Amino acid sequence: MTIAASFSSVTVPHPAWIEIDLLQFKKNLSWIRRQIGSSLLCACIKANGYGHGLSQIGAAAESAGVDYLGVSCLKEGLSLREAGISIPIFVFGAIDESQIKDLIEGELEFTVSSELKARLVHQVASRLRKSCRVHLEIDTGLRRTGVRPETALQILPWLSSLEYVHLVGVYSHFAAADEPNHPLVFQQMAQFQTVQERFGKRDLIWHLANSGGTVFYPETHFDMVRPGLLCYGYFPDGRKERPVSPCFSLKAKVSYFKVVGPDEGISYGHTYRT
Repeated sequence: MTIAASFSSVTVPHPAWIEIDLLQFKKNLSWIRRQIGSSLLCACIKANGYGHGLSQIGAAAESAGVDYLGVSCLKEGLSLREAGISIPIFVFGAIDESQIKDLIEGELEFTVSSELKARLVHQVASRLRKSCRVHLEIDTGLRRTGVRPETALQILPWLSSLEYVHLVGVYSHFAAADEPNHPLVFQQMAQFQTVQERFGKRDLIWHLANSGGTVFYPETHFDMVRPGLLCYGYFPDGRKERPVSPCFSLKAKVSYFKVVGPDEGISYGHTYRT
């Protein structure tokens, strides 16, 4: 125990490390902003900022002037609040009843993806006598979470009338927008627009475009876009030449050098031969 404690306070540099170029990250966000006109920009930083560091990327995005930050779960949202992030944070993922109180008190905007969840949110918010901000998710073809378009039209008027639940936005998510002219994109967009036209745009944020939608389908930008990998310098279709650049570098020092002869197996199983 004593020996372990003595080593725990020693900082030992590791010969491999990650470098994050926050200036390049901000340049990527600026390029995206120029593509979307007056639409809001929600920078998706779920999964530890796509591996770039949640709080650091969140702070950089906030300083770059994004309108929203998108995360996947309550824990990520609260971590950003604890780090001092003050701009709107939108939790995409499905929520559990036990999380509703913390979502509301953490001043996070979050998804309701069923009538049941909407009623549970209404009950908790009414008990707390505290307003919350929610987005209704519509399943237009991804077949993951969200209500059907016809169900959305049935519950939207009721959801808009609740005292402590403030409906902020309506959204859906693409299943195949990573390449231009995919027929499923147009099918999903048509379903989404039908709901918008039949319910009326109202004072809501309608959002649909992910990275692929942002790049390849400008007609899907609506009121807000939600790019993920595009923010970090990767185009949806994997192209090498692109107007954004990666801001993540993995570097290491060479620790060992060996000369081997031709046609020799290397390491376990000899699956590689020189």
